[in-house]
Amino acid sequence: GLALLAVVLPIGLFHLLYYRKHVNQKAAWQAIYSHPDLVLTIAGKGVLWGLLLSLLMLYPSLSETLTGIQQPLAIFLMLCFVLLGLAIGMSVAQRMSSYHIETGLIPIGAIGVMSGILLLSWVSSAPLQIILLIGLGIAAGLFVVPLHALMRYHTTPEQIEHALPIDRLIQSSIMLLFISLLVLLAASGLGQTALITLLKVAAIAGAIYTIWHLPQSLLRFV
Repeated sequence: GLALLAVVLPIGLFHLLYYRKHVNQKAAWQAIYSHPDLVLTIAGKGVLWGLLLSLLMLYPSLSETLTGIQQPLAIFLMLCFVLLGLAIGMSVAQRMSSYHIETGLIPIGAIGVMSGILLLSWVSSAPLQIILLIGLGIAAGLFVVPLHALMRYHTTPEQIEHALPIDRLIQSSIMLLFISLLVLLAASGLGQTALITLLKVAAIAGAIYTIWHLPQSLLRFV
């Protein structure tokens, strides 16, 4: 957990320093608030990356408990399947949104991420774990591509230059919040099962909120 925090923290600090020194803050926030859904779009991406990073932090001990795999290289290779799925999901989402932004992919992706996180702790077979990790990555790709497209759609070319630093800063802050909370809870003595349960609750809450916010998109898609 501390190693992951040591990676994410400098990224967050860099985005904060860049925002303070090089960004027209008034114009940036005006761009963000130019459309009511922009803040939600940015926060949604941040929550997704926060969930995936949290899973990255918890998965080694989870995998050892469920599958018996202890070699760090083997666990790292299994986690790489999430990246494979992410690339597949992003490619599929880009093709499906080539003529219009397919917002129905957002709740589908949220449901997929939630399902993947819920099922991971119930599967003890390494091959099934790999399938779930790929599926989780695909769902994440389906979720994040239309969100990013919506941000660009709702901003002018001039506004997007101001909005992107805020986008990166908010996403970094949310990721840091997820990782910091997990590290603090783990340091306080909270066990793996409780931490995984909290991650599941966050994924369920995110999926429910997404479906509640985009019910028409989901119904139209299915």
